[in-house]
Amino acid sequence: MKKERLLILCDHNREDFLLPYKCIKEKAELLFLEFPSKKSITADYYKEYGKVTFWSEYKDAFSLLEQVNPKKVIFLWIDTYQQVALNLACKIKGIRTYIIEHGIRDWRANIELEQYFFNPVNISLSNRFKTLSTELIPRLKTRLFLLNTLRKLPEPEKSFLKDYTRLRRKSTYHTIKQKVISELRLPNAYISYSPKVFSVHQHFDKIRTDHVVHFIGVPLYDELANTIYKADSLISQSKSIVLIDQGLANRNLLGWRIDSYKQFLKELNHYCHLSGFTLHIKFHPSDINAVSDYNLNKISVKIIDDTQLKQLLPHTPVIIGFFSTLLLPLAAMSHTTLITLENHPAGKLDVSKSFVDAGVAHPVYSLDELPEALNNIEQLHQQQLPNKKKFEQDWLYKFDGKAGERLRDILLSNEL
Repeated sequence: MKKERLLILCDHNREDFLLPYKCIKEKAELLFLEFPSKKSITADYYKEYGKVTFWSEYKDAFSLLEQVNPKKVIFLWIDTYQQVALNLACKIKGIRTYIIEHGIRDWRANIELEQYFFNPVNISLSNRFKTLSTELIPRLKTRLFLLNTLRKLPEPEKSFLKDYTRLRRKSTYHTIKQKVISELRLPNAYISYSPKVFSVHQHFDKIRTDHVVHFIGVPLYDELANTIYKADSLISQSKSIVLIDQGLANRNLLGWRIDSYKQFLKELNHYCHLSGFTLHIKFHPSDINAVSDYNLNKISVKIIDDTQLKQLLPHTPVIIGFFSTLLLPLAAMSHTTLITLENHPAGKLDVSKSFVDAGVAHPVYSLDELPEALNNIEQLHQQQLPNKKKFEQDWLYKFDGKAGERLRDILLSNEL
């Protein structure tokens, strides 16, 4: 029996964008689309899941859909000109579209502190020129893809795409949502982690109350749930601390830069050692040059990957972080105590206020305060423990290792 095809628009150079599809890859044919041409491919993680295709290979969005013939089309977001054009073509052709969650959304961080979080990394002129010169023809073809699609669109879709492209040139991803309020910009359905996370989409996208949304939990952490969450009996009184990095410095977020973050890591390690703890750091997937950027070979920290994190977690009583999707399951675990760092170069922003208000995190506004928190870690743990189950329900929906199965069932069903 021939497998049905799913077209997935995501950066397939990042492994974490592909992990949600582990439960689907044997059941469907997966095709990934993100870049103008194969020159943009820097990793081959996608080969475990399916194949890739490129915008420059198609004359327009309707030709793409005719040739690919997807059962459903899945977006991480609908933002670029090509993505918006493809979504419109799907609506006209009757092909169901989804936005699938990736990363935590939080009312305070994503709305009140938007100016600090959505600050794109500056790209040097030389790098811009290099990119343009190496992909000039594919980019021209991608531009023609948009123009050809525009010509084929009927009204009101044609006028909508014209207005969107005109406004998008001068707007960020989130400000364009406030400027263009239209169901033509939305998918047929949303697949979100949980009600708390989805509330930010409701705010930005002005979604009707009857719009279809599925809550599934976090597929990225199914294996974590299955191997760690039920492992309380393995816990020993270790003196390990895990810092969950968020890629703040390499993405110029919250005022962080490479030099300031380098100094921060040095001081954090110092205070951990003063309190008798060993610091382990799990870096964000985007921070691929962390060891060299922050001179970590000169200080006694331990850098861990996903596999090592799973091995370490059952014996780790203390988690430190800023504001990260990975903090969601770690805060929900019954044996952990979460300390959030709220002081940033951009100011004391209370970025993790939702965690603190939920009673599953203790805020620290200066590293000078960290030793006192670590010396009273058991007291802090007892304060956080009664709040963890409610936090799990609000922010993770279910932390049962079956989020990927729920995603699979939604995408392979004949329903929306």
